[in-house]
Amino acid sequence: MIKYFQIRGIYLILLILLTSCAPLFPLPTMTTTPMFTQSQTQTLTETPTPTEPTLMPTSCTGWQRNITGVVYAEVARAGNELEDVPVTLHQMSFCSPTAGEYQTVTNVDGTFQFDDIYIHDTDTIDILIDYEGYKPFDLKMGGLEYYNQGLDEIILEEIPDS
Repeated sequence: MIKYFQIRGIYLILLILLTSCAPLFPLPTMTTTPMFTQSQTQTLTETPTPTEPTLMPTSCTGWQRNITGVVYAEVARAGNELEDVPVTLHQMSFCSPTAGEYQTVTNVDGTFQFDDIYIHDTDTIDILIDYEGYKPFDLKMGGLEYYNQGLDEIILEEIPDS
């Protein structure tokens, strides 16, 4: 019987210690975002518009670089460069500040460049070219794939005459 009271006493002391330590480890407080803006009126007939959560992380690890290339007709050699070819870059990213669509045209020497594109390793880079007389070109690359391989030459194939 004495052993029973000793064990019960230990549990009682342990319970007292744990409850007395509670102020040392306060529970985290949760803040709530208002479900409507200040400009909205709150009446019983209106449904408040919830605010959209921001899913963008506070940081995005990656690298910033220019995306460049040369557009050739049929074969990648001097004299086959194509001028004034519209080139579209579409970057899909969950965190890059440069995500979106960009357009440019090739120079006299067939080169194009998209400046200061911030690339995350999980991004998708899509290069699209639709030039009259040539088959459409679509190249999809992952951010890490672009980092390892880059983009140099794009060869467009002529559409054969029917």
